[in-house]
Order: sequence, then C-alpha cells, then structure tokens
Amino acid sequence: MTAINEQRYELFCLEYVKDFKGGAAARRAGVPVPSARSWACRALARPDIAARIAELKAERVQRVKVEGDDVIQKLERIVMTDVSELVEYRRCCCRHCWGKDHRYQHTDGALRMARVRYGKQLKAAQAAGLDLAETLEPFDEEGGGGFNATHDPNPECPECHGEGVGVPFVKDTRDLSPEAAAAFAGLKVTKDGIEVKTHDQLAAIKLLGQHLDLFTENVKHSGEMTINGLSTRMRNRGPLA
Repeated sequence: MTAINEQRYELFCLEYVKDFKGGAAARRAGVPVPSARSWACRALARPDIAARIAELKAERVQRVKVEGDDVIQKLERIVMTDVSELVEYRRCCCRHCWGKDHRYQHTDGALRMARVRYGKQLKAAQAAGLDLAETLEPFDEEGGGGFNATHDPNPECPECHGEGVGVPFVKDTRDLSPEAAAAFAGLKVTKDGIEVKTHDQLAAIKLLGQHLDLFTENVKHSGEMTINGLSTRMRNRGPLA
C-alpha cells in the first residue's frame, strides 16, 4: 500500500466516524465522485479499516465521557456556590458616625483640598484689601478627616442611629474559589452601578438532579405526581419539630 493510499484510508476513517456515510466520507477523503460509493464499500469490508473505525469510535466515546464529566463537575460547582463569594451587602458607617462631635467627617484627601481652596480665597481677599473678618468665616473642618467608608456604624451616632449606610460590594473576581468562578457569568456596568451576573443555580440543581436520577417523576393518570426516593426520605425523617 502506498503512502498516499494509507493517508487516504486514514482520512476516510476520520471522515466516516463524523456521519457514518461511506460515499460522502470517501468524497471528503479525495476519492473521485463516480467511484466514491463503491470505493467506500470495499474499504469498509477490510478488517484493518473496520478496526481503525472501531478505535476512532472508542476514542470519541472516551472524549464525550470526559467532556460530560467536566460538565457535571461545573454543575456541581454552581450548585455549591455561596453567592456571598461574589457580592455582599454591607452596613457601613455614615459620614457622622465617627466624626468629631458626630459632625460631617471628610476623607483626608477631601479635607486637604478644602484647606487649599480656603487658602486661595484667603489670599484673594488679602490681595483685594478686604477685611478678612467680614469677608471670610474661619475655616471649619466640621467632623475632621479620616473618614473610612468600610468602618462599622457607630451605635451611638445621632444621625443614622447605628444603622449606618447599606453598600453593595462586588468581590475581586481574581480571587474567586472554583465554585464561585463557575457560577460567575460576567458583569455589566449601568448608570445605577454594577450588575453581577450568575448562572442559574436552581437550573443547575435541576440538571444535576436529573443526571443523578434524584428527581425521577411518576405521573399517574389522576394527575398526581410523586418523586421517587424523595418521598421515602421525607417519610423517614418523621414529623417536623
């Protein structure tokens, strides 16, 4: 058998397992159209060709099994996801919680900028020869600097009464666990903030349950539906406390 023929037979086998159509596979392997069907019949009758096709089919079954296992593993991860790994709703301090005398508290940067602006106003008033006492009030830093929005609310705050401010917090997706990463489906930035998208956890539970035969439905003619196994487990649990 020449090298060209060996390559053609190998290509024929590879093409044949795609749709199991001999003539079409032979044509895709380069056999001239008029003789493709008869050539395929002769090829398929050869033991070595049949063995190679069986080998390719077995390889494909194994590939599908591995791919199927990957899908099941991803479903399991989605089912086991703790959504708080992706996003949290935190109660943080308000601007008055930790300010001096519970007055409005600035960040250090904002307070520095306020002082710079006041200094410019002061210099402009001096250059114009204005009476500073009448023109400008003394600089008021209110509750001072050091505001940190991640601090807990002050239970004695007279403004928020210890309730603080509700803040949605999106986690850094670079640090997600495999389960949370499997559930994460992207995000969208809108005018109202960041929308975190996740794969449907209930749908994943249903698909995984079907694969594991956890939810086998028996539908009677009366329309009553029971779930095999589940009803037995529920009975064995006894009455709820």
